[in-house]
Amino acid sequence: MNTDPSATAALEWNDWHARRAAAVTAPYGPLSLVATHWLADHPEGRVPGLPGL
Repeated sequence: MNTDPSATAALEWNDWHARRAAAVTAPYGPLSLVATHWLADHPEGRVPGLPGL
């Protein structure tokens, strides 16, 4: 058993990082694509129904 705190911290961080990457890249995670709006479709620079754009 390794009791080196820095080794333990590195293993815990690697575990967290792997779980976090899997969570955010999941099909319905925060990085999922929700819409595609092509700029050529909106030459006036506004996307209907999307405030601020």
